[in-house]
Amino acid sequence: MQKGKPQYISPGAPIKAIVFDLDGTLYEMQWFLRPIITAFLFPRFLWLPSFITIRKTFAGKDFGTRETLIQELVTQVARKVNSTPESIDRWIHTRFYPSFARAMFFMRRSRPDLNGTLHAIRNRNIRLAVYSDYSWTSQRLTNLGIDLTPFDSLESAEEAGALKPHPRPLEKLAQRLDVAPESVLMIGDRDDTDGKVSQEAGMQFLRVGRRASSNTFSWPQLRDFLISLR
Repeated sequence: MQKGKPQYISPGAPIKAIVFDLDGTLYEMQWFLRPIITAFLFPRFLWLPSFITIRKTFAGKDFGTRETLIQELVTQVARKVNSTPESIDRWIHTRFYPSFARAMFFMRRSRPDLNGTLHAIRNRNIRLAVYSDYSWTSQRLTNLGIDLTPFDSLESAEEAGALKPHPRPLEKLAQRLDVAPESVLMIGDRDDTDGKVSQEAGMQFLRVGRRASSNTFSWPQLRDFLISLR
């Protein structure tokens, strides 16, 4: 990879908007995140593995609305853990998501000078958005200590009813940003979700990871690249 040039950036293509994935991108994923969430979920922490496993099977499927997606999710999880859909629905909205948001406090400061970087990009008239697979996007960003003011849009694939890598919500996001897909850069930490949905939506893609490699930027490299955009 040429120094300073992300592998998935189209040569000569302008970047008029940047869409960030949230988990693993705007903060570095740590091994202790899931144990923290599990502790917050006591005594119903044993529902978490089934919830995560079943939700993963929804990847790339378009349910049309969040209500339909959640209805199918709670039905399958309830069957798996021998509970009721009503109990699972209540657990998701009053236990899981508050616990997920609360755990973000422990992920703070894993991306040094993130807020300064976001403001520097926005000051160059590049539009900014977050596109997370999970709900509670603004709450989790706030608990991470991330300033929301540079963002034009905070979106959730779950809220749209189609988890990554289904492209429909991301295509709609580009329309709301009023930017052609080929001028949008998606930044994420996973090729199978963030990279694939970017490709399906006709956008550019850049992967960020803990260590730099032939197709991955470390956070310091990414920060330098973003600040250099014109």
